[in-house]
Amino acid sequence: MNGLEINLSDNTLVGCLRELVENDYLENHLIPTLGIFVNANESMENTWIFNDIIDRFLAKTNNVSQVDLSGVSTLNHLIQNNILFVDSAKAFNRLVERIRRQSWDSTGAYQKYFVVLSNVQHNKLTIVREILQMCLEKLIAAINVIVEDQQPIINVYTYFPFTPTSCRNSRPVIYNRFVNGQLEWKKSTFPRKTRNLWKCTLKAIIWDTHPFINIGKKDIEGIEVALINAFADTMNFTIKWVISPNKRGDISGNGSLENAYKMLGEGEGDFNFAGNLCTPRRRTFLASTKEYFTSTLNILLKSPKSYSSLELLLIPFELSTWPNLQTHSSVSSHKWFQQNGATEYTAKDAMNLLREALTQKLISRFGEIQWPPRSPDLTPLNCFVCGQLKEKVKSYNNAIE
Repeated sequence: MNGLEINLSDNTLVGCLRELVENDYLENHLIPTLGIFVNANESMENTWIFNDIIDRFLAKTNNVSQVDLSGVSTLNHLIQNNILFVDSAKAFNRLVERIRRQSWDSTGAYQKYFVVLSNVQHNKLTIVREILQMCLEKLIAAINVIVEDQQPIINVYTYFPFTPTSCRNSRPVIYNRFVNGQLEWKKSTFPRKTRNLWKCTLKAIIWDTHPFINIGKKDIEGIEVALINAFADTMNFTIKWVISPNKRGDISGNGSLENAYKMLGEGEGDFNFAGNLCTPRRRTFLASTKEYFTSTLNILLKSPKSYSSLELLLIPFELSTWPNLQTHSSVSSHKWFQQNGATEYTAKDAMNLLREALTQKLISRFGEIQWPPRSPDLTPLNCFVCGQLKEKVKSYNNAIE
């Protein structure tokens, strides 16, 4: 068929594909997914061409069983190690818009995309720029674009969003090239792009939520503020605080965002934090980091003796504890006292003593800051330790039996 002939020598895309799959993906025990996405105006011709390239590749490799072909006919499997054939920026945009949002969630596998731009005669670099700009806007960093320039050279383009001279830049850079079907430079397939952000500014959306974030007239402090500041020092970026006037809000079942989440979705900030529980609904519409704890665990065992509510509050601690909490400046400014809502802890005498000793550093039922029963950060005993202890007791009883 005239116009659909494929050069079968190893200096074509077939040779590049075999080099990429056999000497990179499979050597690192990764299963690549092949996918075809074309501009609707030229779908049949280019689909035939791309299918022919894949067929030629499969005929030349001994590892056909280790290549996932489900992406050729469906979008639902494009999650991890993808090699995508596109013929235009529009085709790539259709791909990005149609893939389920879970596929881009950073809690899952690290998504990588090799985009093969083929059967394009004009404005190749312009199309590469448009594709990489989409990736910058969608926060897709691990992407390379293969472009047929002049035989026997096929260039591999990527972008570096943060450099010593620019921030949020999607300018195409030739990262590597295939010459006669072989990669010219020995480099990692996907370069690391976010180890050093070169003092670029990231906007953090925050709201006043003690003790995570304390927004004062001059300073912003708190447990997670210190964590983010340390993170910024490590990755070398500058923080711009963006305060949400209506606190965090939530995400409804249809995906509509409220308050801080809405600000994040509309691009007013790059991330938010402070006690965000990773629920399935939130992870459907927003990417999340790995969950973590910020609290120290203290396990207190009650004495079998019967005590009054005031004694139950005081006995687990040394006699010097309460005066130290009142007078020691470093303790009083950085430490919080937290207790659950048990009646003996929240009785009138106990609460009066705690208010006098702690001066607004109390997290408790009936306290200045309410006891948060479902917070994984502030109630690790409920969310983690109790379950672990039950498992230990259960395994011990099974061993005895």
